[in-house]
Formats: sequence, C-alpha cells, structure tokens
Amino acid sequence: MPTVLPVWEAMAEVLRHEGYSVTTGKLAAEEYGVPQTRSRAILVAKRNSRAELPAPTHRPFRKGVPAAVGDAALRPWTAMADVLDWPAGLVGFPRLADEGESVTINGTSYRARDFRSTGEPSFTVTEKARSWLRWDGPDAEPARVTAEEAAALQSFPPGYPWQGARTKTFQQIGNAIPPLLARAILATVTA
Repeated sequence: MPTVLPVWEAMAEVLRHEGYSVTTGKLAAEEYGVPQTRSRAILVAKRNSRAELPAPTHRPFRKGVPAAVGDAALRPWTAMADVLDWPAGLVGFPRLADEGESVTINGTSYRARDFRSTGEPSFTVTEKARSWLRWDGPDAEPARVTAEEAAALQSFPPGYPWQGARTKTFQQIGNAIPPLLARAILATVTA
C-alpha cells in the first residue's frame, strides 16, 4: 500500500466535514495504459457532485499471465517494448544471484526477480531507474536505460523538457505522476 494513503484518508475526513464529496484509493498505473507497475495513492474531492476514482481502462499485470488474458472489456496492459520499440530482452537493476531463481547473462548469474522482460510493463520507475540496464539477449552487452526511455515508461512524450543534471532529471521523472494516470484522474474531476 502506498505510504501516503492514510494521510489522504485523514484529509478526506476533514474535507467531508467541509461539505466535499471525497474518495480515496490506490490506483495501479498499468491499468491506465502506463507501461509500468506502479501504485499511487489518490484523493479526489468535488464540491458540487460525487467524487469518484477513474475506472481502469487496461487489464492488471500479473506475472506469468499474458496481456491478452483477462477482462475482454479492458485493453491489454502496455509493455515496455510497446512504447520503446525494444527487442525481446531483459530490463532491471541486476544483483548477483544469492539464492532462488537466477538468470545467466554473459556467464554471470543474477537474481531473476531483479528483471522484467521487455514484453512486460517495467518495475516502478523511480530515480533509481538511472541504474537500470537492458540486455537484448543472453550474450549481449548491457545498455543503460536513458532518461528519455525512463520518461517514456512514465508515459511522458518524447522530448519532454526535463531540467538539470542526469540525477536530477531521473528524480523528476521518478517523482512525477504518469501523465496517462493523471489524465484519467482529472477526467473524473472535470466530468
């Protein structure tokens, strides 16, 4: 559960006392077309009509469940490769295998849980995405995920004007609410 949800719930009580219709909840970014699995705590308040959270437009991501499986009324979740034109491969923050499942790349064993296939949504994009690597095959050399690629995984358009050095840019990207999720939320407020 996102840590801020209890804060939003406490704020909701204050707003209700002031005459607002309020709802809170946790939204999964991939359920709104964002190519990453990120949960965000949301508070929606309206003064003159009923506040609602947006209905999902895409299927939830479940490890091992193909995008085509699930509620036919919802679109499939979006994969990293869908927005970045990446070939089949792995993306993640690799740490050497200790126990459990591992994946071997260039003769080195890494923890499998630290990777996602490019055919899946990414992990939550935070400022630490600056350390993510991408492999296009078991013998390929890794490529570092760029700020532009991390921004695309947040659903920002190409060429978005980030400010500052590389670390600051990744902080801005990781702290932002994905625009596709923001649009869904704002649509419920302005309706």
